[in-house]
Amino acid sequence: MKSKKNIILFVITFLSAFSINAQVLQINTSSDLYDLVDKTMISKLNFGEVGQAQSMDNYLLNNNLIQVKQVGFNNFSSVTVKSENYEIAASQNGFNNYLDMYKSTGDLNQSVSQSGSNNYISDFSLYSASSIDMSINQEGNNLTLFNNGTNSISRDLKITQTGNSGTIYIFNH
Repeated sequence: MKSKKNIILFVITFLSAFSINAQVLQINTSSDLYDLVDKTMISKLNFGEVGQAQSMDNYLLNNNLIQVKQVGFNNFSSVTVKSENYEIAASQNGFNNYLDMYKSTGDLNQSVSQSGSNNYISDFSLYSASSIDMSINQEGNNLTLFNNGTNSISRDLKITQTGNSGTIYIFNH
């Protein structure tokens, strides 16, 4: 009776150790997260829905790009774009920087840079028929920018905000 218990305990221990080793092997042999993914790789992935795979394929065909670079702690970026042709570059370097962007337009080319701490950007443009080519730069601490809307004057707008504790409100209607 005692030998049966020992055998069962040995089998359970062996299977547990094998399971843990298999999980470690699986983690160690997975592909690197920083590898570039090409179009053929995305088309082979199973997204669960055909629409998601098609939208990824459409993204690669149009060369649309949203690039977010964050260095520091507690930086937040929310970028929503409804456009057929866009290129957005957002860079946050510092602590507690916040970017909230919502754009709905035809063509969009925008860069946003925050360097410092506790900076805030709220940038909304709804239903703009014209193209937008905009640049926003914040260099300093406790800077705030509210940009709402787009018109012919603000289409090629370049904003540079420097110093400490400043606020800018822009209403383009």
